[in-house]
Amino acid sequence: MESATVQGLIDFAIGEERSAFSLYTELAQRLSDQGSKTMLRDMAAMEKGHEQKLLDLKKGVVEKLETVPVPDLKIGDFLIDVKVTPESSIQEVLVFAIKSEMKANKLYTELSGKMESTEAKKLLLALASEEQKHKNDLERAYDDMINREN
Repeated sequence: MESATVQGLIDFAIGEERSAFSLYTELAQRLSDQGSKTMLRDMAAMEKGHEQKLLDLKKGVVEKLETVPVPDLKIGDFLIDVKVTPESSIQEVLVFAIKSEMKANKLYTELSGKMESTEAKKLLLALASEEQKHKNDLERAYDDMINREN
């Protein structure tokens, strides 16, 4: 199995997936737009799936996934980090979520380089690709909801 440091990074990633699940679930409850609610609930379910894949990886069970190229809209590159509070606006929550997905993508990409197992590397790169897709979906929602208003 991988080194203790890598195990710590996997534990950190599991915590991040749990946080993302909670964020998307809470945000879905706060929104009135049904399409946005559905998207966020779907993303929460995907984050829960990522958590399970990471828990399996810790046990040495590696699911085979394919990495699919996802375009980068780069909207998140121009947004300033924000903290989410119960009073946060939809814009602030979307910015926070976009930035979170960017960090998750980077974490999985970097973590894949520390893996000894080819299967583990592929799994983490596939998770990075899925996080990139989440970021893309959030950026589209941001563009539709926020940029349309400005």
